[in-house]
Amino acid sequence: MSPSRREFLYTVAGAAGGLLLGGPIPSQDAPPRLPRRTLGRTGLEVSILSIGLGAPGDGRVDPAIVQEVVEAALDAGINLVDTAPNYELMQPTLGPIMARRRTDAFVTTKVEEHTREGALAQIERSRREMQVDTIDVAFIHNVGDFDLSHMLGLDGAFTALRQARDAGHVRFLGISGHNRPPKFAPVIRTGEVDVVMVAMNFVDRHLYNFEQQVVPVAREHDCGIVCMKVLGGVEGWNYMNVGHARLGAPERYESAVRYALSLEGIATATMGLCNVGELQAALDAVRRFAPLTQSELTALLAAGADLAPVWGHHLGPPT
Repeated sequence: MSPSRREFLYTVAGAAGGLLLGGPIPSQDAPPRLPRRTLGRTGLEVSILSIGLGAPGDGRVDPAIVQEVVEAALDAGINLVDTAPNYELMQPTLGPIMARRRTDAFVTTKVEEHTREGALAQIERSRREMQVDTIDVAFIHNVGDFDLSHMLGLDGAFTALRQARDAGHVRFLGISGHNRPPKFAPVIRTGEVDVVMVAMNFVDRHLYNFEQQVVPVAREHDCGIVCMKVLGGVEGWNYMNVGHARLGAPERYESAVRYALSLEGIATATMGLCNVGELQAALDAVRRFAPLTQSELTALLAAGADLAPVWGHHLGPPT
């Protein structure tokens, strides 16, 4: 075990471990239990912070470090891990952890193939690589890029998800994406979507506005709602530029986290965490979470409106 994770475990879990072993009562400095919320009609109780493997999954992070971060996240009480077949080595990297700790985490992955056969193949690959019999949530991603009539048809990806669910290979069906929010509501209104994961932050509110175009429909259908791109992503999808999220600066970071977790109906905020330090920063912000007041929200949205023209439609077309 590396010194970084050893120090992290000492900070996060040492006191609790003392209780389990009959040791001393934890000090008042012991971190609080990570809060959980219900993921809509799935009934799953998920930590309000979840870990996404997209950021480290472009090849810039050593798989051994990714395993260290995921292990530390699970130790800290994070119980949802999101990945995808196209995140380089992330699913095979996650596999050995799931083989040992399957009951500690819900795992979600994505389908980007448009045909039923292609989508089924991706699901089977994900099960094999992650070493799980059943995927908790499979998202069709990015819905904005799909022809909805084909996606929902007999040879479409959604039919593949239904088939995988009926076979016991997937528990819940999801849709996810970063752009073209008008395409999401018709799929949700089929009544078959259990979980929705979309990009939301106080800048993209002015550019894509999933908050008003998609979230109310998802809530109406009791879908679990996951917020991603909490910090706005990185310039040009270039995660090799260690820098970092657009809203990662200290003066923006906590406000971005508070914005995401203050949105009505949001169960968890998924953040890409590439090392134990980033994990600790996210945990600290989440543990300090307090809902935004109306005046704070107004000021934050005004700041987002100023940044929106600078960012432009960085996640793709809005319609």
